[in-house]
Amino acid sequence: MKKICILIIIIGLYSFHNSAKANMASPQLEQLSGVSTISSRQIDILHEDLKITLDPFFNNVFFNVHYRIRADKAGKQIPLLFVAESYKSNFTVEVDGKPVEILRIPETFYESGRLMDYNPPKIEVKADEIYVDWPVFEKVYEKKDVQYFEVDLAQGEHSIVIRYEASAISKEFYGAYDIVTNETSIKYLLSPAKLWKSFGGLNLTIDATEFLKQNPKASIYSDFGNLTAKEPVKHWKFDSIPEDYFYISYQPKSWSYNFKYFMAYYKPAIIIYGTGIILLLIIIYVIYRYKRSKKKQNS
Repeated sequence: MKKICILIIIIGLYSFHNSAKANMASPQLEQLSGVSTISSRQIDILHEDLKITLDPFFNNVFFNVHYRIRADKAGKQIPLLFVAESYKSNFTVEVDGKPVEILRIPETFYESGRLMDYNPPKIEVKADEIYVDWPVFEKVYEKKDVQYFEVDLAQGEHSIVIRYEASAISKEFYGAYDIVTNETSIKYLLSPAKLWKSFGGLNLTIDATEFLKQNPKASIYSDFGNLTAKEPVKHWKFDSIPEDYFYISYQPKSWSYNFKYFMAYYKPAIIIYGTGIILLLIIIYVIYRYKRSKKKQNS
């Protein structure tokens, strides 16, 4: 099972103020499929547009995240760290329509303690790993999973667009009536946006068109509503953060699963009616034997 955890960290806004430190958004769980943002208190999220697209087999999921933000003050060479744990590929970032180069984390970060003692949480960079003391749990990330870039922001409004491809997680679990069920799912984290200066709203789109073309009888489940072949694309608008995180999942229903579910669901009725039918047949058989033996005696 793959875990996907992608965290965007705005580590410091030095040109905003010499003593400024980053304010960190805090994911609540380890298994995440989404973007967690760590930002300064000087930045407002005016709006977030999130589009999630499933491939025809629900193996890969494509994320397109668009933040409209407002910076109260100008800042240059604002350092951002990405912790991209087991994401699949094609991670790109654009700021105001211009692509941003992913850089190697400067060695001075380790020597100067530039990433240490942020509150919350504490971040500690070592030679081969990065340690993050989140408010809810502690996590160590391998250095190879961390990506870094720098941006310049003038005072005012800006656009940040993040695109990437992630692998869906497949697992087995005991479902209704203790039947082993297969499930493919992704999880996206929304709660980090609570720790920006403000959050102006979210437009969410889930597009399962290609998958439901291949599987017209299937249903895609989400915490906000389900998608079917008749309605393969759904849109939601939220004025605030609706949940800390949400799932999108699919449970394939094979003929064997349907048979097991049918048998388990109707088991009490099958036992009652089956027992009744057997008793009725026994009674009919006894009556038949009795009448037959009576005939023989009379003849």
